[in-house]
Amino acid sequence: MPDFQTRLSLIKRVRNTDDTNSWAEFVNIYTPVIFGFLRKRGISPVDSEDVTQEVFRALAKALPEFQLDKSIGTFRNWLFTVTRSKLNNHLNKSKRTDIPTDQLIEEADTRDWDQFYFKELFSHACQQVEKEIDPSSWEAFWRTAVNMEPIESVAQDLALSTANTYQKKSRVAARIRNAIREIDESVI
Repeated sequence: MPDFQTRLSLIKRVRNTDDTNSWAEFVNIYTPVIFGFLRKRGISPVDSEDVTQEVFRALAKALPEFQLDKSIGTFRNWLFTVTRSKLNNHLNKSKRTDIPTDQLIEEADTRDWDQFYFKELFSHACQQVEKEIDPSSWEAFWRTAVNMEPIESVAQDLALSTANTYQKKSRVAARIRNAIREIDESVI
């Protein structure tokens, strides 16, 4: 099993300001999402770092009182709302002409956010799972599921039967789904 806790327990743990390991894990999971989203919006790397820091400052302040209410929405949506707010604040304050004013984002504009969120969740889960399985299983999964290579040629390259290659791919995919579910139970 992956060595990280469920997202809800991670949120509970980051409320404790003395728990630096939990905060580091939280930052490791969500920084690429926030930063990548900002860069996709045309924000410079330096400004993206600044806005990302502002988001984490706001989260550090809000998380001790944060209550996840699934009837209102998901953690992902709340994180998007905080990020959107900090980005819009940054754009409104910026006097620089290289930041297009049409970069202000509306509440319903979540397409880019969801894309980065899910991409980074997958990446984080892959990093965790890859550490825990044999290289042959990882290669069988990656080449067939991600690189979309024909299973027969991967099986031949790895000196495996086609059935064994399917099995390895399936087992790794299941572990990745579980790892993603442990980060965010609203996914999958």
